[in-house]
Amino acid sequence: MENAIHMKDEAEHDDAPQSWSRPPEVGRKRGPVGVPRSILVLVFLMAIIEFTLMASDAGLIQPGLRRWAYNTFAFQDRLFDAMLAGDFFSLQVPMSAITYTFLHAGLIHLGFNGAALLGLGSFLSRRVPAWRVILALFVTSVAGAITFGLIAETAGPMVGASGGLFGLLGVLKRWEFQALRQTPGLSWSPFWRSMAGLVLLNVVLAFAAGGALAWEAHLGGFVAGWAMGMRLAR
Repeated sequence: MENAIHMKDEAEHDDAPQSWSRPPEVGRKRGPVGVPRSILVLVFLMAIIEFTLMASDAGLIQPGLRRWAYNTFAFQDRLFDAMLAGDFFSLQVPMSAITYTFLHAGLIHLGFNGAALLGLGSFLSRRVPAWRVILALFVTSVAGAITFGLIAETAGPMVGASGGLFGLLGVLKRWEFQALRQTPGLSWSPFWRSMAGLVLLNVVLAFAAGGALAWEAHLGGFVAGWAMGMRLAR
């Protein structure tokens, strides 16, 4: 089975965000930990889904829910390839390009992705409305799924929010890139070190996951986030 993780079987000068260093706007609806409520709701939904599947795995509720959820809502490369070949059409494939984001492969996977979404969502929403952050998350999740479908060769499902999370990182790094372009004299070294760090992070995670990391989804999500970064800031 695949998990993104994947389990074996996410311009011009006047386009730059003017709010790059602006503090949070007064009056935005933020939760008790300083995170927009809409993003808290997303993380809460992911947690409820994973805890329900864990309860099923433990036999506390109806067994087999994880298999059903993965078969129905995870992104399936084999179905994507079959659709591209014209063998069949199913709404499940485009639907799963978003719904796989809400599924995870256990508590650790959920914990890492949930914490990252809270952190990135809180930071980005201080510069643009939270709905734009959520839009970017889902658009880049779709881009990550498509990239995974085009590159990967696997019979297992892909689950996890990290394709979209790397999309949000792409947005952030595009903003940073644009700010550096507009401010002569600033050092580019931290930017390039952080980019190298993202590559190294994927290598380490892939090794730790025993080759089960969906780096293709991370790549597609990041590129899409980079591309939409300036549009998002408008």
